[in-house]
Amino acid sequence: MDTTLVQVSTVVIGETHNPSILNPDFLMGQGIVPKAWGWDLADRFTTPPLSLVRYKNGVTVTVEANKLQVVDPSVEDDPRRTRAATLAAAYVAALPHVRYTAVGINFQSIIEAESPEDLLKERFLKPDSCDTRERPLHTAGYRLVYVLPDDARVTLSIDAGQAMKPDEAEPRSVILTRANFHRGCTEHPASAEVAKHLDALANDWTTYQELLGHSVLRKP
Repeated sequence: MDTTLVQVSTVVIGETHNPSILNPDFLMGQGIVPKAWGWDLADRFTTPPLSLVRYKNGVTVTVEANKLQVVDPSVEDDPRRTRAATLAAAYVAALPHVRYTAVGINFQSIIEAESPEDLLKERFLKPDSCDTRERPLHTAGYRLVYVLPDDARVTLSIDAGQAMKPDEAEPRSVILTRANFHRGCTEHPASAEVAKHLDALANDWTTYQELLGHSVLRKP
């Protein structure tokens, strides 16, 4: 089965983020998005409850009262190339006195498979356990939670769904997988701890691939 990574994102949860300061000039002036990166602006808006900066490469920075989020949809199956973690760490370093409480690293993939609903039922359910003639089960989704040695909590979601490639006219049936790696912050100021958690992105990517290999991608 072919697996395609479609998005990686980083989230930093904190108390009393200030969305109104987010704008392209702030990001460049603080060295959070250096001019050397060559990122061209696509869209922006700044309001007290929520602010957003989107670049033409697809990277989007959003700040709400309780979180900073950086989304990168252009990872080309290797999130180690993304600057989502670097950007988030630089933003936190520029505003170290916000009370940061947690960090999330997220991956989203699609897996091409024939009859994804049937495949997921076969992989995760015993015959006749939930699927009966009287009440045939159409679709099943799964939420698996793991705890890693560094106390990170990983939530892996697996569902059947549809996706459409840019060069296609019709959506196709696929398996949708999402992983959230969550780590709490215990220090204040927590900018160094946040940077350490964000630096786990490459290892988290490896763990995500291993979890998919043990669940969806394993041979029957």
